[in-house]
Amino acid sequence: MDTTSLISSISVPRLSFYETFLGCATDQEKVGAYVAYQDLSGDFFCLVQMIEVALRNAINNTIKANHGPAWYDSIPQTKKSQDLVLNAKQKALDECGVRYTDDDVICRLTFGFWVYMLDAPYRDTQRPCYIWTPENKAKTFPHAKNPLGGGDMKVKALFDEFHKVLLFRNRLFHHEPIWKKHHCKSHSQAINNMLKEFNFLMNALSIVSNEKKELIEFIGHDRRFYERCTIEYVMGIIGRIKCRELKVAG
Repeated sequence: MDTTSLISSISVPRLSFYETFLGCATDQEKVGAYVAYQDLSGDFFCLVQMIEVALRNAINNTIKANHGPAWYDSIPQTKKSQDLVLNAKQKALDECGVRYTDDDVICRLTFGFWVYMLDAPYRDTQRPCYIWTPENKAKTFPHAKNPLGGGDMKVKALFDEFHKVLLFRNRLFHHEPIWKKHHCKSHSQAINNMLKEFNFLMNALSIVSNEKKELIEFIGHDRRFYERCTIEYVMGIIGRIKCRELKVAG
C-alpha cells in the first residue's frame, strides 16, 4: 500500500482536516483517521435513504388522497418546486417513455422537494395550496411529538427538522467529513459529533415512520454503529495503517 498514491487519490486538502482538527501529525495517521471516519459514515446512508423514502411516501399519500395522483401539477407554488416537477417529468419521459405514470414522476422528485412541501406556503390557511390541516398533519406524522413537552410537533417544527436532514444529506453525499464541526479539536469530540448525528437521524426516522426505526433496531443496524463508533475503533484503524507502513518499510 503506497501512502503517496493514497494521499494523491484522497487529496491533500481533504486530509488536512485531520491535521487541523484532530491533530494527526503523520501521513499515516491522517490516512488512518480518514478511512476510519469514512467507514463509520457509511452507516448513515441507510438511515438517510429510509428517511427520504418514508417522507416522500407519507406526504404523497396524504396529498394524493385530497387532490388526486397528479397533484404535483397544481399544488407546488414556488418556481424551484415547479422546476423540480418539470425535471422529474422529463426524466420519467426519458426513462419510461410517453406512457409514464404518476408514480414514475413522484419517485423522481428530489428529497429537497418533499422537505419544502412542509414550508410556509403549504401551511398558510389563506392560500389555495394549503394542505397541512390538523387532520392531514396527524395522518402524515402520527408519531411527531415535541421532545421537550410531549405535545404534537407543529408543521413548522417538522420543516425545520427535515431541513436539517436535507443539509446533512447533502454533506454526506458530497463526501464532506460529517464529524467536522466548529470547535472540534479531538477524536473524542469527533466521535461525539458522529453519535449526535446518528441519534438525530434515528429520531427523524421515528417521526416519519416509527416502524422503520423499529426495523433498524430489529436488524441491529444501530447497535453495530454504536459498537464501532468509539475512539478505540478509530485509533485501532490508525494503528493498523501505521503498522502496515512499518512492515513495508522494513
